Amino acid sequence: MHCLSCGAQLHQSGYIQKCEYCGGVTQLNLRTNVSALSFTEKLKIKSNSEKFCDDLSSVVSLAVLYLEDDLTELALNVISRGLGIYPTDAELHLLQAVALLSKDHIKKIKMSDIELVVRHLVFCIKIDMLKFASECNFILNKIQDGYFRRNSIKPTPGFLDLQAEVSAFSTDEVLVSRFKALQ
Repeated sequence: MHCLSCGAQLHQSGYIQKCEYCGGVTQLNLRTNVSALSFTEKLKIKSNSEKFCDDLSSVVSLAVLYLEDDLTELALNVISRGLGIYPTDAELHLLQAVALLSKDHIKKIKMSDIELVVRHLVFCIKIDMLKFASECNFILNKIQDGYFRRNSIKPTPGFLDLQAEVSAFSTDEVLVSRFKALQ
């Protein structure tokens, strides 16, 4: 793992938020307030993420930057490449779900894409229910309101099962502001 700000190799195991060398961020995710980063910081992160493109943290961070800038196709390419290297990483599956929903307005998405999003969310829940339940609940509620209700379509059984499983988990304001593409 490398620092996204300065490129220094990080030797600690576990989740590291700040680089010990430069104090920069080490990984972006859907909960990171990317808009608080300066243009220069974003450029450094993008450059180092591309340089260390096989690091999981770099793949996730680059995808988050692309989603933040509404570059959905680039985000999908990075995420697909990342899933080829890290097929069991739940964070990448969550990013894939968000990116798929960001391609078009929710009400115009194809049912096959909705089913694919649900499969990615199911994977996240199976890996770590407590970590991903609030994100999944938020996304499912957006799909329910923006797709099924708006288009007068009955939700699929798989969708309803997953929604029932995560409905007890609330979403916080951080998530609401981060998923602007799903508004």
